Amino acid sequence: MRYAVVGTGAIGGYYGGMLANAGFDVHFLFHSDFDAAWSNGLRVNSVNGDFEIEHINAYNSTASMPKADVVLVGLKTLQNRLLPELLDPIVKDGTLIALIQNGIGYEQELQEEFPEARVCGGLAFICAEKTAPAVVSHYDYGKLTLALHGEDSCDSFDAMIADMEEAGIDVVRADDLNTARWKKLVWNTGFNGQSVLFGKNTEELLFGREKEMYVKPAMLEIIKAAQANGADVDESFADEMIEMTLNMKPYYPSMHVDYSHGRRLEVEAIYSRPLRLGLAKGVEMPVMEEIEKRLRKING
Repeated sequence: MRYAVVGTGAIGGYYGGMLANAGFDVHFLFHSDFDAAWSNGLRVNSVNGDFEIEHINAYNSTASMPKADVVLVGLKTLQNRLLPELLDPIVKDGTLIALIQNGIGYEQELQEEFPEARVCGGLAFICAEKTAPAVVSHYDYGKLTLALHGEDSCDSFDAMIADMEEAGIDVVRADDLNTARWKKLVWNTGFNGQSVLFGKNTEELLFGREKEMYVKPAMLEIIKAAQANGADVDESFADEMIEMTLNMKPYYPSMHVDYSHGRRLEVEAIYSRPLRLGLAKGVEMPVMEEIEKRLRKING
């Protein structure tokens, strides 16, 4: 199969790079890093072993890219407004579009935009960031959970998972996209915004007062909202996420990285959308409301 990566930052660079390093046909869309990628290729400095794709299929426009069987979207949700224009040249009948993003509900929106395609959600549990032009640093974890949007089976989905397994990616197939999305939100709402508000990494948040004030309370509110919206997750999942985080290398989440670089934050995807969905079901979410209000103020 032919793969296209739209958004070659930490997420697209790592997973797309793993596929390309294993010999699969992968084509990468770059923006500001195009010149670096064209000259030097893509480098991934990984805890599991460094590698470099010297002769990379690099593009600065999807208009010059070939049609793809699978598109991996690694853009932040803040850029989703660009997806119709970006994807149109590379999507064909039956193309599988994998949204490896935060948030909830974006698969449905994209399916309506591209009815001829199939859409799946991707949830990356990974500590990674782009540390230089066309250079990704992978510090810990790397599991990618994938779930189809819609009830019909999809041959391309099965083939993609097989390719990723062959490439050494820790990939998990989930049957329930809604539950998978809400579970990812449990971790995101517990740590992402709080790392910005308090200027602390994951370990510091867990050993400071923020755990009692914001981290676990936010997680428990999201779990209640998830349950009200049909997700299969119980309150013990908050402790599971905290235990997992204690075992990982101390890390500044993606929202803190964006904040430190002066970029806008994914407040809508990680906080506002799930907050609205919870409140609409009558769930009381005072901690989430306070975090969202403070982060929106930072976003201006």
